[in-house]
Amino acid sequence: MSATEITQQEEAKITFEIHEKYRQQEKIINEEFKIWKKSVPLLYNFIYTSVTQWPNLSADWLTSVKQNGQLFTVQFVVGSNSSSDEDYLALYQIDLPLSVTTTSAEQTVDKEDIKKAIEQDSKSNKFQLVHKWPHPGEINKLAFNSDNLVATVTKTGSILVFDINNVSSSKPKFTLNFHKQEGFALQWNPSNNQQLVTGANDGKIAVWDLSKNTTAPVQEFSPHSSSVNEVSWNSEYNFLIGSASDDRSFQIHDLRSGETIIKVDDAHNGDVNAIKFHPVLGDLLVTAGQDTLVKVWSLSKLLSPADEPSKNDESTNDEIQEERDQAIRYLHGHFNSVTQVDFNPENPNYLISSSCLDKRVMVWNLANLDEDFEEDEAEKNPEYNDPALIFIHGGHTSSLSEARWHPTLHDVILSCGEDNLLEVWQPLLPREEDSSEEDEKIDENEQDEVTEDKEMKDV
Repeated sequence: MSATEITQQEEAKITFEIHEKYRQQEKIINEEFKIWKKSVPLLYNFIYTSVTQWPNLSADWLTSVKQNGQLFTVQFVVGSNSSSDEDYLALYQIDLPLSVTTTSAEQTVDKEDIKKAIEQDSKSNKFQLVHKWPHPGEINKLAFNSDNLVATVTKTGSILVFDINNVSSSKPKFTLNFHKQEGFALQWNPSNNQQLVTGANDGKIAVWDLSKNTTAPVQEFSPHSSSVNEVSWNSEYNFLIGSASDDRSFQIHDLRSGETIIKVDDAHNGDVNAIKFHPVLGDLLVTAGQDTLVKVWSLSKLLSPADEPSKNDESTNDEIQEERDQAIRYLHGHFNSVTQVDFNPENPNYLISSSCLDKRVMVWNLANLDEDFEEDEAEKNPEYNDPALIFIHGGHTSSLSEARWHPTLHDVILSCGEDNLLEVWQPLLPREEDSSEEDEKIDENEQDEVTEDKEMKDV
């Protein structure tokens, strides 16, 4: 037998093993999905699904909600990822029951209705396509603001801004050219609908003001040595922007000085995929990484100066700096790279995280961070339950692209992925503590924030 024949046999064996491993993975995924479908009536107040022609890489809710009899009509936008040049920005709407405004634990679940919802076919689908705008290639990321503008990031790095009220035009209202490579990072300023921040694989961050200039950014940063995966605008301290990168760092940039004021190297053991500021408490932010972890951080802790070690202290400056850069808490639950995080605007204690590879959306309650938790045990034992983890959504069968909370409706979530599925769902979440106890906690936090506010504004 010749060496060539041996090589061909080895290649055939490797190819067979790869296909067999893939087949086994698909079998496991399908079995898990079947189990999930059987559990749906016990886990959700409602869930609606739709299969689209192409996979969807990004989605976002519109803020408007219209009441129509016993239903709410809500809208959302999604961006396609086709295998041809047929990509588009699509606007959908769906009718939801009025019960979405009540607390999850107070609702009465109709199991038969949920079964019908999850098993509905395309002919009886509640999802209605309102309009499509052609798009030059896949939509890596999109974001909506309350002025009915939708910004998208293209595969070339250009930023397109569409006016979704203008269905008579197929062209974007603005085209913003700056980045030299494709990107996935985009967010509108939560306090100014004319401003947005973008990031791309060229390692650059651009701040745009549509009321002043659409030919060039009003401010730019080049802080990272690799791709910028996500950017986040601080709602409380509106002069701060965060960025997450493949260079394993996340950074905080001050728009007033144009300087990077915080850089946390090796924030994760791998790429830092996501970053998000808390929508109310400007001191709090979360990051997510390739190491399967979600981490909670405090800006005031990161900004505190590293004290010089005393003569009797054996600690070095590097050790003090490392201690300062430690996260407040690690959130354990995902089994693969975590690609996205999103706070619930209606209840900011709730956070969702999603992983494209473990195909799960996880709901966390940050009010549970003070409960007993063994970090070492969580790292060693994958079966260990994090008390902050309160729900796992398993409704996708392929890579999960994005999950977003509705901005006003109670615990309503939109998710999309490479399995061509659009899903709108409301999980049955455990009842929170008595509201009076929660108010006391909030009052205590607000008192703690007074000192932090002064520190932040003096930065």
